[in-house]
Amino acid sequence: MNRSMQILLSVFTFLIPILIYAPSFHGTSLWDDQYFIFDRYYSHGYSYYFFWRNALWPLFESTTLTLYNLFGTETFYWHLVNFILHILNGILLGKVIKHFKPSLAIPLTVIFWVHPLCALTVGWIVQLKTLMSFFFSLLAFYLLISRKVTKKTLLLSLLFFFLSVTSKSATVMLPFMAFFFLILKKSWRHHVLTVLPFVLISLLSLARMSFHDDLQLTIKNSEATISTLIETPVESPVEVVTEQPTETPMIEPQAEPETPEVSLSTEVQPVPPETESIATVETTAPDPMAIDEAELTQQIEAYNAPTKLKIIAYTSSYYLSAPWLPIDLSPIHSNYRGGYTTKNYFGFMLVALCLGAMFWRKFTPIIFLMSQLIILTPFLGFIAAPFMTFSIVSEQHLYLALPFAILAQLILIQKIFKRHSSKVFFVFFILLSGLTASYSPTFKNEENFYQRVLEVYPYDRLSALNLANHYFKSGRIRQAVFVLNKALQQAEDMPYLKEDVMHPYILKSYEQMSLLQ
Repeated sequence: MNRSMQILLSVFTFLIPILIYAPSFHGTSLWDDQYFIFDRYYSHGYSYYFFWRNALWPLFESTTLTLYNLFGTETFYWHLVNFILHILNGILLGKVIKHFKPSLAIPLTVIFWVHPLCALTVGWIVQLKTLMSFFFSLLAFYLLISRKVTKKTLLLSLLFFFLSVTSKSATVMLPFMAFFFLILKKSWRHHVLTVLPFVLISLLSLARMSFHDDLQLTIKNSEATISTLIETPVESPVEVVTEQPTETPMIEPQAEPETPEVSLSTEVQPVPPETESIATVETTAPDPMAIDEAELTQQIEAYNAPTKLKIIAYTSSYYLSAPWLPIDLSPIHSNYRGGYTTKNYFGFMLVALCLGAMFWRKFTPIIFLMSQLIILTPFLGFIAAPFMTFSIVSEQHLYLALPFAILAQLILIQKIFKRHSSKVFFVFFILLSGLTASYSPTFKNEENFYQRVLEVYPYDRLSALNLANHYFKSGRIRQAVFVLNKALQQAEDMPYLKEDVMHPYILKSYEQMSLLQ
């Protein structure tokens, strides 16, 4: 291939990520964006000093404050910052892998750019923390492998890792993963002293988390909900922890951990019928006030809640299989109620194959899978992660573990297709670009966001409530009632969902909006 063709191909390859993420560039703020960035601190005029003294992730808070002072609520620039960081992360990944497997450097970079599992992290403004954390971790690692380790290099690398854990603490497991790789080498004792300072930073970060009051309160709430779900005897109803309203009957989007409520305004005028496409659908609403409580309790008693072992098996198998089956993705994964999906069974199969490969002394697959699980250990269900009750798994966590899965796939392609592997890489790139292009518009606005969740998880109460609230605030009262009405109807066949959806808060909102329409 001549140089002009190489340049043309490079430009084309770089344009693809721009095109597939373009729908989210002009996207509005979503769910946590408003609470954690645009409303949370800045209306109170907090300083950088306050963040570094009190915030769990002070670098992230300081960065968002700076961006807020520069761009305000103009979301285009926030999305642009996320996109640029994602591109830089892909380039750094390529530079890192070039020291170990040069032929995979460019494929890893471009496939990471367009992978569907990166769409949530790039398209959701609040995930700037994940992008920053990964960026500084990559810088720290790249410094250690790209030059001779001197005192100056080590200190600079430690600084970058410190900036990583102060952006988001999800990277605290990376030094422990480094130990996992070192023990596979004969000269591991020679490198342990280099890794120990990074482990110390991780331990200090974990200690800071254990003494952070707001975080610990959130974790306790998650533990209480999960414990109730797991430990409730079969003969007693499963209680679902939900926030109780004060005076307002309207449901406000529930952020992490809570969102200020907005009272029901009687000044909102319904949109004319010709603009209400969904509102024209006739539905027969169940009578919320005519519920047979004895029948409901009897149905709930028959529900067997998932055990902690099942939760760990579900999350672990999903995180393993999602990079291999990046379909039916959702920005929010509904609370786990038991049972397994195709992705879970595929994840179990991956574990079985890797264990078999270990006995055949072919360690590469199991190394990559173990790396994924080590990085994701805090989110696998062994402990209650913050906000785990909102979503049992989250694609944002896979952003850190995804490169290992991509490497395993690229190595497999090289071994199977050999001389034709470059063509297969290109087909793989185009296929993933298409999946991401169809997923990226999810992050354009709240309507797309919650509708996507309900497409994948039709019984997700939180998304149904927030979508109804979005319609309500937009003046589309009938559409809001339609969404709540549908949630009530779907709950008729699902006992535990019935208890969840028939919460007095939801019923009161349904009643009020029905009157307004």
